[in-house]
Amino acid sequence: QHIASLGHDIELNQLLERTLNQRLDQTYNIIFRNDGRLIAHPRFLTQLMEKAGQFNMLEDGDWQLKNIYQLVIKNGQGIIEDDEHHQYLAITKIPDPDWYFVTVLPKVFFTEAAWEITRVVLLFGGLLLIIVLMILYIVMHHQITKPLKSFLVTMQQVGDSNFEVHLDDRRPDELGHLAKAFKTMVAILSEREKQLID
Repeated sequence: QHIASLGHDIELNQLLERTLNQRLDQTYNIIFRNDGRLIAHPRFLTQLMEKAGQFNMLEDGDWQLKNIYQLVIKNGQGIIEDDEHHQYLAITKIPDPDWYFVTVLPKVFFTEAAWEITRVVLLFGGLLLIIVLMILYIVMHHQITKPLKSFLVTMQQVGDSNFEVHLDDRRPDELGHLAKAFKTMVAILSEREKQLID
C-alpha cells in the first residue's frame, strides 16, 4: 500500500540562477542536454530568450561552445583538459533530466593561484632564511668568534711575556679543552722564564 512519496525539489529558475551566479572568479557554468540543447550559459542568455529555449549548441553556438559539447559527449563525467582553448572542463551529469552540468575553468585561474601560493612560500622562505642566518651569526659570534679573539689577545700577551691568562676553561666543548691546554702551557712557560731569570 503506497503511503507517501518523498522528494527534494529545486525550482528550475533557482537552479538556473545558481548556475549563472554561484561560481569562482574567472570561471562560468553551463547546463545543456544530451542532444545539444542549451539550458543555461552566461554569454548566451539573450539568444536563449530569443529562441524560446530552443538554442542548439551545434547549430546556433560558436566554435568554442561546439568544442565544449564534443569534448563533454566524448569524455563523459570528470575533469578534462581543453588544450585548444587553454581551459579545464569539470563535468557532472544530472541523471533524471539527462543534463550535463559543466564548469569551465581557464588555465590562467590555476596559474594565478599557483603564483600566489609560490609568492607566499618564497616570502616566508626568504624571511625564515634571514632569521636562520641571524641566529647562526649570533651563535657563531658568541660561541666561536669571541673566544678565538680572546685566544689571539692572550697569545699576544704571552708573546710580550705577560703570563696573566684569562681564558674560560670551564666550557665543555673543544674551545674549553684548548683553553685548559693553553693555560697549562702558559704556566710551564711562566715557570721556565722565572727559572731563566733566577
